[in-house]
Amino acid sequence: QRIQGSSVDEVNDLTLSFNSMAGQLRQSYGDLAALTHYQESILESMPSGVLTFSEEGLLRSANTPALSLFGWSLNSLEKQSSQNLFTGTNSWLSNLLNEVFSSAETRQLEDVILSTADGDHSVNLIAQPLQDQRIGLIGTMLMLEDISEEKRLKGTMARYMDPRIADQLLR
Repeated sequence: QRIQGSSVDEVNDLTLSFNSMAGQLRQSYGDLAALTHYQESILESMPSGVLTFSEEGLLRSANTPALSLFGWSLNSLEKQSSQNLFTGTNSWLSNLLNEVFSSAETRQLEDVILSTADGDHSVNLIAQPLQDQRIGLIGTMLMLEDISEEKRLKGTMARYMDPRIADQLLR
């Protein structure tokens, strides 16, 4: 035998369920916002420039050191493709990102020259695929370490001492 519940009880049960789900959703949004803020803080705290690109090759994020290196402002870069960002003597960077995405293999280059708004910079760079455990390949990341100042210092020191000693001092 089945006991018929009144419609008031059913509405009450639905209301309680809805309120419970809304509370869980608010908590999930709060957790997601905290995690996003945490990841943004890590990105901004890195001394190296970091650029991330979607699987379509569109810029997704850039930290302050990357923006400073290229002389860019984030507002002017939203949804720009790597082909539009890296032109002229830097067009090889767009090709490198495409290769990394296609092969899903990390590439590391040392002491390469980038042309920027304020002149040429020597950088060490790492281009690597961005992977999601569930989806797979979701884009690429470019990390840039500006070593221009280090090279200038090394050159100056080498004028006054044995270059091998200057190299050892800077390591």
